[in-house]
Amino acid sequence: MFADLRLAIAGDPCPRCEHGRLEAHRGIEVGQVFYLGTKYSVAMGATYLDAEGRERPIEMGCYGIGMSRLVAAAIEQNHDANGIIWPFSVAPFQVLLLPINYKDQVDSRSH
Repeated sequence: MFADLRLAIAGDPCPRCEHGRLEAHRGIEVGQVFYLGTKYSVAMGATYLDAEGRERPIEMGCYGIGMSRLVAAAIEQNHDANGIIWPFSVAPFQVLLLPINYKDQVDSRSH
């Protein structure tokens, strides 16, 4: 079998219609959905009754959310040149620092 293959890029024409164009956007994968079919329901005997009253194996699926991926996504979306800017809702610590008089220069050697 031979094929002329390349990566799709933004602006490529739609393969199903004449006027559609592919749009490309960045994204962050933080979870997945998996179709399991009846593999596990058959093994467990998990069934339901269809409209005709016949017993059928349940169609199954599962999802997973990666905790480390969530942290990576939060960091990618919330940082600057000095490092991570944790969103308050996921910050490992919730501390607020308030300067008393930020106009006074502090000599760190005297403290």
